[in-house]
Amino acid sequence: MMTLSKPIVYDAYIEKNIDNLYTAQLLDLLGCYARGSSEAEALQRLDDAIPAYFDWLRSHDDYMPIVKGPFQVRRAELLSANVDGLPWDGVFFDNDALPMEDDDLDWALAILGWAYDDLLSLIRRLPRERFSQPLKTEQHRESTPNMALRYALGLQMTCLTYITEPPGAPAQPPEFLADDLVALALWTREQALERLRTTTDAERTLIQKIDGVGWSLRKVARTSIMIARVTAEVIANGV
Repeated sequence: MMTLSKPIVYDAYIEKNIDNLYTAQLLDLLGCYARGSSEAEALQRLDDAIPAYFDWLRSHDDYMPIVKGPFQVRRAELLSANVDGLPWDGVFFDNDALPMEDDDLDWALAILGWAYDDLLSLIRRLPRERFSQPLKTEQHRESTPNMALRYALGLQMTCLTYITEPPGAPAQPPEFLADDLVALALWTREQALERLRTTTDAERTLIQKIDGVGWSLRKVARTSIMIARVTAEVIANGV
């Protein structure tokens, strides 16, 4: 067990979303995030989320060390999303411009796989009739698990097209998967992992703007992880 008296300090990257909420992420801990109605609230919730994040990593990796903290987050960058953009366009942080080395990509692939495993486990447990019923949370009550999942999986496939320049059309799942949400999510998981795994050296350094928003392989990877983790949270909290 690793116990430290001095806080472990992480840089927080904050996006002011088009819905005026703030999303704070730790890019050193991919998929560790929190949202709030203000920057301060998002940072406080992010600080509180770190122990649970390490617990989550250990639930998937027995070799993950136990890190007790204490933890501290500090703002590294704050950017506002384009109000005319789409919710998942996000922002382009300075960190997103860094090329992905082999170790970076391997770790991102592991976390992405675990995030999708959690999402798959959740929807496998969900009774079939619940997929078409409204989510209970105020923010998502006009959606259903079916709608939220299909929206997220579509975003994932679109996101993968941003690895190349110019982006192509998103890959389409086989027709026989259309009514099987578990199989569709599993297909999307494998598509995402394989596409990221097979990126070329040129794609690992490519930075481009799509509809005025910057994209890179590093942003595609972190966004893919967020799509899976946020979707699992939305469905779990809403059923």
